[in-house]
Amino acid sequence: TPGEKQQLIAQNELLSSLLAEKDRELISLQQAEKTREDLIKNLETLRINLQQMELDKEIKQVELNDIRNVLDEKLRENSSLKKEKMNFIEKLSELERERQEQQSIFQTSHRQSSQDEEKSSTPTTPIEKDKPDFEEVHTQDEYEKLRSEYDQLVEFSKRQHDESLSYYNEYTRILSLYNELNTKYSQLQIDNESVQSLIQQKNEAYLQCQ
Repeated sequence: TPGEKQQLIAQNELLSSLLAEKDRELISLQQAEKTREDLIKNLETLRINLQQMELDKEIKQVELNDIRNVLDEKLRENSSLKKEKMNFIEKLSELERERQEQQSIFQTSHRQSSQDEEKSSTPTTPIEKDKPDFEEVHTQDEYEKLRSEYDQLVEFSKRQHDESLSYYNEYTRILSLYNELNTKYSQLQIDNESVQSLIQQKNEAYLQCQ
C-alpha cells in the first residue's frame, strides 16, 4: 500500500542517515587514532633526543672539566714563570751594576797605572796589569750567560702564554656548546611535556568517542 511504501522509504532514509553518521564517526575515530599514533611516535623521538642530549651534555661536561684543569695548571705555570722572570731581572740588574762598577774601577785603575808608569821606571807585571781585565771578562761572561738564560725563559714564557690562550679559547668554545646544549635540552623537555599533554587529551577524546 502507499502508506507502507512511504514508511519503508522513511525507514530507509533513517538507516542511510544513521549509516552516514556512523561512517563519519568511524572516520573521526580513525583520524583520532592516527593522530594519537603520530603523537606517540613524536614522543618516542623526543625521548630518544632527550637521552642523546643528556649524553652529549655529560660528554661536554667531562671535556669542560678536563680543559679547565689543564687551564688552571697552565695559569699556575705562568705564575711560576713570572716569579722566575722577576728573579732573573733582579740578577741581571745586579750583574749589570757590578759590570758597570768594574768598568769604572778598571778605567780609574788604568788611568792611575798610566800616571804611575810615567812617574816610575819600574814596569808593571803582566799579571798585575791583566787582573782588572780578567775580573771584567768574568763578570761579562756571567752576565751574558744569565742574559741568554733569561731570553730563553722569556721565549718559553711566551709559548706557555700562547698555549694557555689556546686552551682558554677551546674552553670558551666548549662552554658555549655546553650552554647551547642546555638550551636545546630545556626546549626538548618543554616539547616533551606538551606532547604528553596532547596525548592525554587525545586518549580522553578517543575513549569518549568509543
